[in-house]
Amino acid sequence: MLPIMEERPTANSRKAVALACATGLLLASASWSGVRADDDDDASAPAPVQATDDGVPAVLEGWREHECAGCHEAISEEWAGSRHALAWVDPHFQEALQGLRRPKSCHGCHIPLPLHVGRMRQKPRPRATDLHHGVDCITCHAGPDETILGPWGEPTDAHPSVLNESFTPEGQSRVCIACHATNIGPVLGIAKDFVRTEQAAKGESCVGCHMEAVERPAAVDPQTGEASPTRPGRSHALKTPRDPVFLRSAFDLRLSPGDSGVILSIANRCGHRVPGLEGRTLTLTAEAFDGAGTPLERREITIDKEDHLGADESLDLVLPAATERVRIRGLHDAPGFAEPVEFVDEELGL
Repeated sequence: MLPIMEERPTANSRKAVALACATGLLLASASWSGVRADDDDDASAPAPVQATDDGVPAVLEGWREHECAGCHEAISEEWAGSRHALAWVDPHFQEALQGLRRPKSCHGCHIPLPLHVGRMRQKPRPRATDLHHGVDCITCHAGPDETILGPWGEPTDAHPSVLNESFTPEGQSRVCIACHATNIGPVLGIAKDFVRTEQAAKGESCVGCHMEAVERPAAVDPQTGEASPTRPGRSHALKTPRDPVFLRSAFDLRLSPGDSGVILSIANRCGHRVPGLEGRTLTLTAEAFDGAGTPLERREITIDKEDHLGADESLDLVLPAATERVRIRGLHDAPGFAEPVEFVDEELGL
């Protein structure tokens, strides 16, 4: 058994890389690259979420009672299984509130008032009713004067519809930043990284990674069954690191020859630091082999709140010069997990 050499990412061991954030499944090879949902030939069929059970309900109970579900059933059903819908009923959140001196400081992001009514603010104000639905349709889509905001703004008999900047490619991260730029409790304000590193100027967005591209009718008339036109949109079944496939897409793994040995580069493909939650730990183990399959060295890296991997940063491991292939495994541990979950087990070769 080879000894395990444990390393933690440090400022001196990182080098900046200009890598785009990916959303789709990733190909495991030495020249490994991401496939965006936008580039998929069948964007109408998003990959099923393989979320790990962490003690939070899989679906919001009573989601069909929400006022928007009558016409927007398909979108509402996606939302009902998301962390937005479950933001208030999440048992971990409710338990954490019990130990806080000012629990109401957390309410604004878990039961927010409509973000587009009045000034868009960081850390929104909380609403006083309908807490069960957490971060719901109204949070993002309600505008002033009972308008509904979206990417099209075409008239409908159901409600006034208005095209809004938050649903355009240029502004689609605005509503996400409103809550996710706040450091509070165990939650890290990762949207600050997104703004600081100017990801939008690189063509990246929160929506681009976490809401898969789809094409479908946005609504169906509950009386006639008539569907609205099929158009490009986004799935509201938010992708999170609880899905090991999605977590895998956060990293670019490459093996290349170097001056002092073989370099295993672990690059952060996200527009923000990894991880974004206190208590979330990623453990990566790399085993180096020569051409005959003889093990040469084993290295272990831990990425957590204290030793995170920043946006557009990479960590390089120098492996023995005789290395011809590397097996890399990754385990994800987070609050509520019964045990760490494997999110990568791949071999890279020169």
